[in-house]
Amino acid sequence: MAPSSEILASAQPDPEFLEACALPHQNPPPLPTNVDIPTLRATSNKHKNEARDALGDPPPSLTERDIEIPVRDGSTILAYVYSPSDVVPGDELPIFLFFHGGGFCLGTRHDDMESNRILALKAGIIIVCLDYRLAPEHPFPQAIHDGVDALQWIAQNATQVHPSASPSVGLIIGGTSAGANIANGVVYLNRDLGSPAKVTGQFLGVGPLLPPPFVPEKYKDDYVSHEQNKDVTIPPEEVARAFVVPILSALVSDCHIITVRLIVAIMAVTNRRKARDSGDVEARPSSEPSGPHYRSNSQPFAGRLGANQAYVVEGGTSEDDHLLHHAPDATPHMSFWELMDMSPIKNLDLWKAALIEGIGTKLHQPAYTAPAAPTQRFGSFDNAAFLGPLIGGITNLIFITLFITSFGAISGAHFNPLITFATFCARLCSLPRLILYVAAQLGGGALAGLLVRASWGGRDFKVGGCWLFTDIVPPREIFVVELVSSTLLLFLAFGVGLDPRQAKIIGPALGPFMVGLSVGTMSFASAFARYGYGGAGLNPAR
Repeated sequence: MAPSSEILASAQPDPEFLEACALPHQNPPPLPTNVDIPTLRATSNKHKNEARDALGDPPPSLTERDIEIPVRDGSTILAYVYSPSDVVPGDELPIFLFFHGGGFCLGTRHDDMESNRILALKAGIIIVCLDYRLAPEHPFPQAIHDGVDALQWIAQNATQVHPSASPSVGLIIGGTSAGANIANGVVYLNRDLGSPAKVTGQFLGVGPLLPPPFVPEKYKDDYVSHEQNKDVTIPPEEVARAFVVPILSALVSDCHIITVRLIVAIMAVTNRRKARDSGDVEARPSSEPSGPHYRSNSQPFAGRLGANQAYVVEGGTSEDDHLLHHAPDATPHMSFWELMDMSPIKNLDLWKAALIEGIGTKLHQPAYTAPAAPTQRFGSFDNAAFLGPLIGGITNLIFITLFITSFGAISGAHFNPLITFATFCARLCSLPRLILYVAAQLGGGALAGLLVRASWGGRDFKVGGCWLFTDIVPPREIFVVELVSSTLLLFLAFGVGLDPRQAKIIGPALGPFMVGLSVGTMSFASAFARYGYGGAGLNPAR
């Protein structure tokens, strides 16, 4: 199949450009055959320094300065910061982390000074131009690692960049040419590491994003710019070859086109560059179906149990912004005001989720209580010491795993006010959700206790859903056991079910089992530790 006429026509230069190129004085001398990186770097820096000298000092309305950013090997790299001067205390400005071009081998933090000055002033934005380390001295992926380290440091230390810098207002990453490639790699790596640094957008200018060997088969007919523009490309083929070997690294991986949780990107493509179709093809999977698709009715919730941190939104699109308006805890690390905002309490989906929490709490307690019952009716009272708690622990393991798997997509499957309150403190659950969930859980727990008494036909237990013989163990001692056990359970459940750093290790399939294992282990341990107590309180709703 031939490439589309639109693709072919995009390389037709403007008539005025052709006319200028035809002038005698515009014909460049032949390029040398022995081009090397040190020579190119020295020549490039010389001409750029002359251009900056001609540009002069920044206007009074703009402030420029160097900052140092620590990186993973213990050293620091420099960055050049552009910021508006007329900022008043209390203003919050977005941050733009910019990567210069230069084939991964050339350039400095002072590149693109004129355009960055204009952008900082007109957009009212703080621009951080990174002096990432260059090949061949520092081959791939050093530049990307420097970028990730800088991004995470800026997100955590924004006021050291500028007193008004605010990642929550905007944290954009971008670059031109090789810098666009680096910026795109930084965004993906930062996402895959589960970093709390939330990128809100990308600007990818004329970047070589997709090498020819990795172009998907269905796009190859339209990937023609390498051949079509080989005689007019910038930089020329003779110079471009000099940039290939110095950036090579032993770190090679398969190329995957990933369309999950992409960051919104603006791609600028130059039609007369060989990299034109690289940018075009890279952008397509984000705007068209690829592979098997399904529509999920799951409500994104950052506090969802079971290593389900993939099911959150990043923001940056109109659909995400609409969702976050009604459910701010669909994304982790809410601001204080988002956390305390009561307007989402009008969201019907939140009330439905709270109802599921109440139902789940009510269903789980009877499922555990009867198998764990260590009463005298079953013979030896010593059942209370081992057999009852053991059966109860195994039952908890099975049922908690099934309940989280069944209800997690709807409510997050807390079924415990301790878990809900802890996610609120960790900024994973909004105040309206906390209020509705705890009320529903307490109601479900109370109803479960009444149902257990009604169905069991006796009053052998002293607390809701838990067996306690006060003639053997005083309630005050059990309170201490419950407090210690509940705290330990909370740490275990968070570690295996809510920590985003564990999501890729444990995953949404194994996560519910790990939470169930934590609950089952602690319910057995709390009963086994104190004779006369059936255990498995671990839940204020009971």
